[in-house]
Amino acid sequence: MNVFGNLSIDGLIATNENTLLAAFVNSECRGVTSLKYLSNFDLTEAMLSIYSNSDQGETIELRIWDASTGKTYSNVTPVYTFVSDKVFGTPKVPELISCDNTLLNTYTLGAGWNWISVNVKNATSNAVNNLFSTVGSNGDEIKSQKKGFDKYSKLAGWSGTLDTTSGINPTEMYKMKLTKAGVVTIGGKPVNANTTTLPISKGWNWIGFIPQYNVTVNEALASYDPVDGDLVKSQKDFSMFYTGIGWIGSLTVLEPGKGYMLQSANASSLVYPELGLLKSTIEQSDEQAPKVLAYTGGQAQSNSTVLAQLADETIDIQGKVLAAYSGNTCVGYASAINSPSGKPLFFITADESSTLAFALVDTITGLKTMFANNLSTTGDSHIGQIYKPYLLYPSKIEPGQDVEPELVV
Repeated sequence: MNVFGNLSIDGLIATNENTLLAAFVNSECRGVTSLKYLSNFDLTEAMLSIYSNSDQGETIELRIWDASTGKTYSNVTPVYTFVSDKVFGTPKVPELISCDNTLLNTYTLGAGWNWISVNVKNATSNAVNNLFSTVGSNGDEIKSQKKGFDKYSKLAGWSGTLDTTSGINPTEMYKMKLTKAGVVTIGGKPVNANTTTLPISKGWNWIGFIPQYNVTVNEALASYDPVDGDLVKSQKDFSMFYTGIGWIGSLTVLEPGKGYMLQSANASSLVYPELGLLKSTIEQSDEQAPKVLAYTGGQAQSNSTVLAQLADETIDIQGKVLAAYSGNTCVGYASAINSPSGKPLFFITADESSTLAFALVDTITGLKTMFANNLSTTGDSHIGQIYKPYLLYPSKIEPGQDVEPELVV
């Protein structure tokens, strides 16, 4: 079956030739094509071939991937019924294939803990069992900060207190533990970030990320009134606020689908910026961990953060990362970031562990410079400030009694 069509995305005719139109039957792709400009007719259209092992009868679901935004749209009309050798439209008079702003977002979830948020309102419901029906093994769980948790069983699927308290709330972050990695596709209308207020309490807040595009930390948190030392973190990175500097650290961009924790000294509120102003292509650095570290991540639901500096400034840091260890296991690492004073700082996020040891590791050879420090931590603890970082001493130098800052919980 073949379809010639103009694409209209939320009322706008698509002209980007990298935009894709795809056909699905029960989530199985049966054909895909990009747009092509036809100069003879002054039209940019899709010429889609759809395949089937049946002569007729299968319902064809169309989806559009918009190259200009990187978003997938699912509520596409018309809905076709497959008929072998049938042709809809012509190059001169194509079908009008249109969609509204209903999105189809894909989540790639790893084995272990995942910090997630959902920024759409599903047409059926935002119940856990509806949104995450394609993942789960006996004993897996998803938990919120204040509304309890759901657990998975083969018999009942996801069930618990989350679904009795309105399900997944876009303003909140959730921690999901999976035995097996999986992929989840969630469809729904985008939540309006500009009109949605996130209440911020004193202390830790599990916050969802509502915008549909990546936004820098300084832009995303612009409406929030921070004070020096406030902290925002993901599973692998964090940044801190300081007057005159703004947010500084390894976490530079907030991304759709991910969840974050914000530690605030005061009660406040947060409204993310209007999406139309910040269609950012900036991405958070998510490079693979150096193989020499054997770091996997996501093995603990909480993490500790350390803002560290080397006490011996003559140590060569080129081509090296600072790694945190629990026993012989690497539980976090960070590259150096220049401080306002020009001295390198390490913003390291480590999976929850009772005691951390540190080493500067050559990412090619694996050679280590060990440090004498052994740092006791608790879940979500933090140590070090930009003007008083946690000092790391090579093993041959004992740390002085006056340089160990207090642990902030």
